[in-house]
Amino acid sequence: MNIDQLMKDMTLEEKVKLLCGKSSWYLNGVERLGVPEILVTDGPHGLRLSEGLDPSKTSPATTLPVEAGIAATWNTKLVREAAAMVGLECQHYNVSVLLGPGVNGKRSPLGGGEILNITQKIHTCLGRLPQPL
Repeated sequence: MNIDQLMKDMTLEEKVKLLCGKSSWYLNGVERLGVPEILVTDGPHGLRLSEGLDPSKTSPATTLPVEAGIAATWNTKLVREAAAMVGLECQHYNVSVLLGPGVNGKRSPLGGGEILNITQKIHTCLGRLPQPL
């Protein structure tokens, strides 16, 4: 797929629709040009794919310890295995984008969502930030 040509072939409305959600977990595609919808889901510590916004209706998936807990093991092999397992579950459910975790997240506990972030000082914890784990 040639991205430059695809952008030329899209109408302004189609381009804008790519920036908006279609539903709770789907992003719009452009069917006439073969651009598929994209399924996204929460996943800071395992895949969480729910029907709409009802958290009680989720697809079965493995739940992992939060990233800070896995990082505290200092076991990069374990980190790779956990990431590979989540990747396989994403493939099983046709998930294109896993939301989370964030790196160097919010610095104030008043903002919420810190559990979704790895840590503000991951480079001092692992010393490998520029390198893939």
